[in-house]
Amino acid sequence: MSFLYILNKTTNKVIVDTKALSHLICPYDVDVEIYSNKQHALYFNDLSEFKNQKLKTPKNHKSEPQAAWLNIDLVDHQTVFETDPMGQVPLWYVENEKFIAVTSEQKSFSSIKDFKFDTKEDTDYLEVKAHHRIEFDFKNISRVSPGSRLVISVLNFEISCQTHQMPWDQDHEKTDMTTEEAQDLLYSALLKSASTIPTDHAAAFLSGGIDSSVATALCPQADITYNLKTSIGSEEAESKETANFLKRESETIIFNQQNIIQYFSEAVFCNEIYDGLTAEIILQMISLIQNVPNHKANFISGYGADLLFGGMLGHKEYLYVTGVKDTQSLLNRTFWSKEMSPFYYWKERKRMFHLYWHPEVIQAALKIPLMLQQQAAGTEKYILRSLAVRFNLLTQPLAFRTKTGMTNGTQMHVLLSQALQLPNEYSFDLKTKIALEKFHQLFSNKT
Repeated sequence: MSFLYILNKTTNKVIVDTKALSHLICPYDVDVEIYSNKQHALYFNDLSEFKNQKLKTPKNHKSEPQAAWLNIDLVDHQTVFETDPMGQVPLWYVENEKFIAVTSEQKSFSSIKDFKFDTKEDTDYLEVKAHHRIEFDFKNISRVSPGSRLVISVLNFEISCQTHQMPWDQDHEKTDMTTEEAQDLLYSALLKSASTIPTDHAAAFLSGGIDSSVATALCPQADITYNLKTSIGSEEAESKETANFLKRESETIIFNQQNIIQYFSEAVFCNEIYDGLTAEIILQMISLIQNVPNHKANFISGYGADLLFGGMLGHKEYLYVTGVKDTQSLLNRTFWSKEMSPFYYWKERKRMFHLYWHPEVIQAALKIPLMLQQQAAGTEKYILRSLAVRFNLLTQPLAFRTKTGMTNGTQMHVLLSQALQLPNEYSFDLKTKIALEKFHQLFSNKT
């Protein structure tokens, strides 16, 4: 599922601690295999699909045609890496006088002997101001943009990055769009996204909120839904009500509170996350995935809708507190990745399909004017809610039901603050600081 590529610039072979590497690339704790050819080497944990010097990860791109894949092509004089346009599988590289190294998980660089990380610190993650989160986590590691090709010459060690224009790069708000036109545009895009999701062995994570409810309604192959319940919060009632309307089976998973720090750390480790709120949300996804029977290998989620249509605050306010002015900037600021990275569920040999993380859905979101998103006073995600009613996906009460987000529904923000011994139930600035510390601890023996 993951890899580390090394190209030697000198006759001295670069030493990689393969035992350490096996714990650093997904699915983790699996012995890595090595493909070597003259001066370069590819470290991978499953080379069964490595044929004719070409590698695809994951094995079957057809199951994730829009996101979460990467191509590696080792030809005679160059190595080519192609990334998915959604950026769910990141691509990182380093270059120095001794070697060039490329990986999908930057923590794997710590397995390279004598490689020193030059760390950056960012202290203003949650400040309300127009700024961009740091482009890279370390000064000497570069990231390839989503949808690009990284080409490395084996002969002269030249590196070139061919960045392609994304389908949504030229999409802007259409200020004269009507509500019905916005509904038609978004509904068509959602149907296209749903058509790419596998039709077998699927389940849906259904909190009962509008995002997951629409995702479940549009994916009939998800014949069973799962929701999460903690000792102080539950999504069970809302989830079961929606599941009953959609005629789907509903199961409640009881959160193991003793594992909360473990799940938090796993979210940071697997997805290389250093944002406290994101890690808090992802730890719940991890809890769900690890408690769903193995025969359900494909999961459908409504995650990512907040990035496109706003969160509990409404889209304008959501953009403001995030420190950007428009949806396009918000997407760039999250660099399309990390919070929807595939590594935490690939580790469990499962797949996650985010209905809203699809090029056509993104294009639709960028075209819909912000004023239409909150056409009804105080109603966030108005277009999404109203189209669900218009196209008979949900009833009016279900579509416009007021429901807090996932982390508030389960009261996970309270439980995590208690577990981390933080001063209040939110403390997202301190949670981010802790996540960042955990992130850098991955490299503590090298920094």
